[in-house]
Amino acid sequence: MKIKNFFLDLLKGTLIGVTVIIPGLSGGVIAIILNIYHKIIKAISELFKHFVRSFLTLLPLALGGVIGLVALWFPLKLAFEYCYIMIITLFVGFIIGSMPGIAMKIDRKTVRPRHFVFAIIAGVVAIGLGVISVAFKFDLSDYFDFATTIPVWIYFFLMAVGFITAFALISPGFSSSIFLIVLGVYTPLLGLADPLLASLQTWNAAVFFSILGMFLCFIVGLLVGCVVFAKFVNYLLAKHQNAFYFIIIGFVVSSIVSCYLNNEFISFVTRVGFRPWEIIVAVLLLGVGFMISFLMVLYEKRHPKETNESTEEKHELGV
Repeated sequence: MKIKNFFLDLLKGTLIGVTVIIPGLSGGVIAIILNIYHKIIKAISELFKHFVRSFLTLLPLALGGVIGLVALWFPLKLAFEYCYIMIITLFVGFIIGSMPGIAMKIDRKTVRPRHFVFAIIAGVVAIGLGVISVAFKFDLSDYFDFATTIPVWIYFFLMAVGFITAFALISPGFSSSIFLIVLGVYTPLLGLADPLLASLQTWNAAVFFSILGMFLCFIVGLLVGCVVFAKFVNYLLAKHQNAFYFIIIGFVVSSIVSCYLNNEFISFVTRVGFRPWEIIVAVLLLGVGFMISFLMVLYEKRHPKETNESTEEKHELGV
């Protein structure tokens, strides 16, 4: 039975990993649909308190997540390289379709004016990040010149990005990949796969360990962030649910603008231009993305088992 549960969790982790790497889809929402969201949060929160039990709980989910990420790594890299407008519009469809799912979590009876202020502030931050990336033309890949020494600050920057991204990763309704796109680091991270494989084929140790160090710094920041934010997210959901979801709504809505208003998108348009047929396909993909995401929301609404179980687990977490 334990072996069966291991492979079941491995499959669930794979589905979450696939969702995490696709911008616009929330890994947290998928975890809720698969009835393991609070199981994951509980295990992360108790990682130091009950290390062995938490580790064994997270192991198959983490392995599955890696499988899901690797499976889509190269397809998404190629998609962003050759049809950025179409693929980003598909992901915008995912975002729009997920909005009703976030909105239905709000308790309308306790909505206050300050909640709208929180949403506006979060929206300004999201758009501001995109504007900053355009104004300063920041492109992380510009610093990935493996013929020279990689600046040390890159490693610390990726660790900080991983730490902040953890909040988006464990927040239901929040797409961590969209957050990376807004920051301008999503496609550069995808692009590291080519020099990594090339360094293995010719065995260039300097390049291999440089790229490995970047990934490790990002992963370390992500893991630390998950541990730090796990209890915090549960606290917000238990004590300040409306404020939490208004902030997510503000950021997610504005991220639709930031998906097009960022240095990566503008660089692609400058290089390739707008192709009429691509715009038509993009609009169709917008509808496809919306329907996929919206159907996931409907499934979650019709299968609220995870939500009903969450109260007991939150008490176990002490929130």
